[in-house]
Amino acid sequence: MVLGLVFVEPNYINMPGFYVATKNTLVTVVYCFFVVGVSWLFWYMRGGENGAVVVSSLMEGMIKIKRYTFALFALLLLPIFYFIFVPNSDVYAAYGMSIFHDFTEQELGFNAKLSLFTSISVVSFVLLSGLYRRNFILLLVVCSPVLMFDFWVNGKRAIVATFVLLLFISDFVFGEKVKIKRLGVWGLVFLGFLLYSNWYQDSVRGLNEGFNSSEIKYQDFRVDYFRDQRIKMAVFAEVYPDEMRILEYRGQSIIFLLTAPVARDVWPDKPYPYAQYFTSALYGVPPKLWGWGMTTSWLDECISNFGLIGLFIGPLSIIAFCRAGMKSRSPFLVMLTSLLGSLFLMLQAIACMPLLIVWLGVIIFGSGRKVSVTGGKLR
Repeated sequence: MVLGLVFVEPNYINMPGFYVATKNTLVTVVYCFFVVGVSWLFWYMRGGENGAVVVSSLMEGMIKIKRYTFALFALLLLPIFYFIFVPNSDVYAAYGMSIFHDFTEQELGFNAKLSLFTSISVVSFVLLSGLYRRNFILLLVVCSPVLMFDFWVNGKRAIVATFVLLLFISDFVFGEKVKIKRLGVWGLVFLGFLLYSNWYQDSVRGLNEGFNSSEIKYQDFRVDYFRDQRIKMAVFAEVYPDEMRILEYRGQSIIFLLTAPVARDVWPDKPYPYAQYFTSALYGVPPKLWGWGMTTSWLDECISNFGLIGLFIGPLSIIAFCRAGMKSRSPFLVMLTSLLGSLFLMLQAIACMPLLIVWLGVIIFGSGRKVSVTGGKLR
């Protein structure tokens, strides 16, 4: 919202859906009220826990996790062992090649599992770094080949962003008091990620070939790191249904989420993932499978599925999710909840499904005792 007020809104070249939505005054007003309202709602619905007690409980949980160090190292190495069975290693010969490869059915299934295992490997390293904070540098040096392998075969920026975000959360929860030096280090880390991301966009995705102007780079920056255009476009489709339509009927992408394991061969008319409908609406064409999709978030997906009432359903569902996860004393669940809560603001729900299944498993089968807080309680 601040960028929209301080700088000129991008023209979103070759993205007609974004253009009409961001240039509409009514949609912009609704979006501004939405941002202010959601910010207040997140603050008002925050937990009332005593922070010192929660951190103490989490540290106790980390001590219990230490007995599973061998299992964490095994999960860290899982992608390497699984890669032994790769059906076509040429897919991973160059960094990011797997994103653009036209997979066979066998390759697609292998790549999906490999992507999941690389995410598990990264989470395992972060947990190990929390257990061995005093030897973090040594652990990072020893495990760096495995992490580089994870990043390489996964091929997406998201796994690198997840790695940085989880380390930041771990450092914030289990580290010492915040100091200017630590903030400076994290500032450099995030700056490095932005430089890496810019290189990735230019070199790996090749999005800026022939378009090196500052206007295009600013537009790509807004599309990659902000979700205001998606929310505005979802609102535009609700306010002006005769001009734009994202879903064919209410709850269409929710049905896909609930029936994700069902093969399309069994159900040919099965709905598409939300991003496919959104991308089709973005370019003004009937819904179809693109082979790729514009990255969306849970917030605009709720608006498209539930109408304007989704402006409330989206944030409230994230709050309920975070409250449920943060009640646990499990360090793993707290970090996973923090990660998923952040990802829901940036990604469609189906993209978080593997981690969400793990989260549900921990909640149902062993999240541990709830934190008991003296002088404070969950509201």
